[in-house]
Amino acid sequence: EAGGAIHAYASPNASPPLPACLVGLQGGISEAPNYEQQKTMSAYDEYLGQFTLLQQNFRKLNPPAECQQLHQAYDYALSVHINTIDALKQFIANRDLTGVALFGLTVQNQIDKTLSVADKELARICQHYDIPKPFKIGDER
Repeated sequence: EAGGAIHAYASPNASPPLPACLVGLQGGISEAPNYEQQKTMSAYDEYLGQFTLLQQNFRKLNPPAECQQLHQAYDYALSVHINTIDALKQFIANRDLTGVALFGLTVQNQIDKTLSVADKELARICQHYDIPKPFKIGDER
């Protein structure tokens, strides 16, 4: 589950839990059965490429003045997603599962905040034009 929240661990001496996509890697990447680093890196590259293409296409849009703040807020949220994917890829490439776990403890909150700003701006626009808000901007979990 990419982008899923990592819950804080109970004991200060306990190891932080890994994201769901890395649970099979507990104990170290090299100890994981059938771990194929190239396949993992390719998956991150594909995901990164999809988000980058989405942002490139999004930036080609020319929204009306009333939607500029929404456009900027969502563009920033896409940037945070892209930077997160890239950072996670680097942690995995360096076989740094501790880095992945610690990064995951803070990054989901940042992602949620950026998406919330965009969602609030969408709500403001809908309210201004007295139309129902058709969807929520946020990560699916």
